[in-house]
Amino acid sequence: EKAAYLYILAAEAYEKLDGVGAECYYCKAISLFCKISNYEMAGLLQQQIAQNNETHKKYKAAIRAHEKASNYFLASKNEHQSNLSLSKVAYLSGWIGHYRKAALLYVSMADYYLKYNLKKHSAKKFFFRAGLLYVAIMMGGEEEEEEEESTN
Repeated sequence: EKAAYLYILAAEAYEKLDGVGAECYYCKAISLFCKISNYEMAGLLQQQIAQNNETHKKYKAAIRAHEKASNYFLASKNEHQSNLSLSKVAYLSGWIGHYRKAALLYVSMADYYLKYNLKKHSAKKFFFRAGLLYVAIMMGGEEEEEEEESTN
């Protein structure tokens, strides 16, 4: 665990310099946290990778990183954090023109929130966003999704 935290310090130092190289150290820390079943921390670090990619306008890499973060949070049984990551995936997918993917994510999150009385207000927001995306799809505004080879 101590080694993982040292990798985090190295990643943070790289972030302060130029941002390049930080992802490698975050990934090493994530790997160590997964070995000790600390998926919550792995998810938080994966979110940091996603935020760095967003900062550098690498939106497809950011989407992949948020998807991974969501999976780590699910492994740690933190559905709320997982949904926050999926919400970011949906937002970024819509931002780059992948409206269908974004709409499907928003609908699935809305369905999830309908199960809980205290969270039902969020369902309306997600259904509304999905509806707007479906209008954009019907107007022919969706770009074709390109499959990229994963570099992770």
